[in-house]
Amino acid sequence: MTQYYTIKETAEILKTTENTIRVKVRNGVIPKHPWDGDIRIPKEFIDRWDVSTKESFVEQRYKALLDQAERDNQELKNKIRKIMQISLEVEIK
Repeated sequence: MTQYYTIKETAEILKTTENTIRVKVRNGVIPKHPWDGDIRIPKEFIDRWDVSTKESFVEQRYKALLDQAERDNQELKNKIRKIMQISLEVEIK
């Protein structure tokens, strides 16, 4: 189950002001989750937060997706190599 922080809690954790958090949420640097008319910040994001980052949350997500796609691609290449190797061994016999 995902946990969420209020803007005040997020500001305390990141050692900044509530206004700074609101601006970063509005600019898409920090993701938001609507909660009874208020804003909540996912704990998962705060756990991964790098205060020096200039990337928006969306950019971070795209990079993570691209990294995963690259790992998946490499895994697929390895499987194809293995299949080709087995195929060659069968032809030789």
